[in-house]
Amino acid sequence: MDDDYANLQSMINLLKLEGYSTVVVNRGQLALDVLAQREFFLVVLDIMMPDMSGYEVLKKVRERFSPFELPVLMLTAKNRGNDIILSMENGANDFVGKPFESEELLARVRSLTRLKASVRHAKNAEIAFLRSQIKPHFLFNALNSIAALCMDEPLKAEELTLQLSQYLRSSFDFKQLDSLTSLRNERELVDAYLNIEKARFGDRLQVDFEVDAHLNVRIPPLILQPLVENAIRHGLMSNVRGGTVKIAVTMKADNLVHFVVEDDGCGISEKRLRQLMEKGGEKKGVGLWNISQRIKLLYGKALHMDSKEGIGTKISFDIPAQPFKQMGG
Repeated sequence: MDDDYANLQSMINLLKLEGYSTVVVNRGQLALDVLAQREFFLVVLDIMMPDMSGYEVLKKVRERFSPFELPVLMLTAKNRGNDIILSMENGANDFVGKPFESEELLARVRSLTRLKASVRHAKNAEIAFLRSQIKPHFLFNALNSIAALCMDEPLKAEELTLQLSQYLRSSFDFKQLDSLTSLRNERELVDAYLNIEKARFGDRLQVDFEVDAHLNVRIPPLILQPLVENAIRHGLMSNVRGGTVKIAVTMKADNLVHFVVEDDGCGISEKRLRQLMEKGGEKKGVGLWNISQRIKLLYGKALHMDSKEGIGTKISFDIPAQPFKQMGG
């Protein structure tokens, strides 16, 4: 992103010779529009542009993408220390002075694209691991529930078998590890899981699911279902009377999607809460620490947790809204 045509052409030629595919714009708002439509490995951003400064564009980029999710290389005037300071304070990963030396520019581009590739690889490996975490005790309990229903309620047993099949199919779906999933897909996974648990626990488990009907966004896979499972396992089912789990996904005014999973169960002590948020704190299944780390890695944000013994637990987080577009649509 640069408004100097000679500069732009020089960078385009240089990057193309190195095998990079580029999209070039010379207006800040146009750059933001393009970034909202597709994934990029790196943004090279000039400080001086006609409609808005590079700092303004950088701030907007950082509202949606963390430095790991989308690296930004700033083009600054040589010997302008203040430009460098402001760039780094506003979230730039690195900088290069103009007029730039070809080898220096390429070295910094290589470094930042490798960073992006490494983060993507780590994210995909982690998602693959998470999707493989079908816990034997849950599977055994589900199968026992189906067996118990086969004689007296065969139709319900058949329905539960289909729900278990849907849950397993969604959990082992590795086709799109390098992308986000749709909110609809994640909800289908949560619904399948809840139907299995409701068959086991009956009226002890009540569910209140509130999702904006018009919300069609991309989210990390397996980000919501483990939180629901945590609410049931640690909150409701530790209580003899059971209780209600509330799940809400809504759009906030600042273009953030707000997630809340809340239960009115027994609550979690501060000590146990700290343990759950530590690496390895959850001995079985996908722990809260793991989910929190994924959100931090992808968006630079954290889970918000509030729990009081005897009252219940509330977990919430926000992520940038990224529209989900159907293929061919």
